[in-house]
Amino acid sequence: MLKIKIVLMNVIYFCSFSVCWGQDSIDQFVELLTASEGDAVVLNCKYHTTDQSPYFFWYKQKSHKPPQFIVMNLTFGLGYTDLEFKERFSANLDLNSSLIPLRIQEVRVQDTAVYYCALSSTVLTAAALLLQKPHQQ
Repeated sequence: MLKIKIVLMNVIYFCSFSVCWGQDSIDQFVELLTASEGDAVVLNCKYHTTDQSPYFFWYKQKSHKPPQFIVMNLTFGLGYTDLEFKERFSANLDLNSSLIPLRIQEVRVQDTAVYYCALSSTVLTAAALLLQKPHQQ
């Protein structure tokens, strides 16, 4: 049976390179998650913010590659998932528990990566840190 490892990191570490406001924070509970191919996994991210309408992001970073945008979620119910991830990845904001879990259906070996959860107020700008190569046709 093939095992897949997913590493979670706190994006709050980016604060040394950006701006952190007040008591806003992001916490990811599990540092290493191992799953079998085909499993469904949930990566939890708990947040605290004083912002009335924050944006939440999930990124995936493979070894020696730049972080890759997965999904953005807004507190008022809207969001966007990158087309590459739309089929198996989803994130729905839970205002009651202050969680923004990332769900991955039918996990694959190529899902092995470091996953970052971000809160809009914990980074100055995602564009300065996270670049994606243009799509080649």
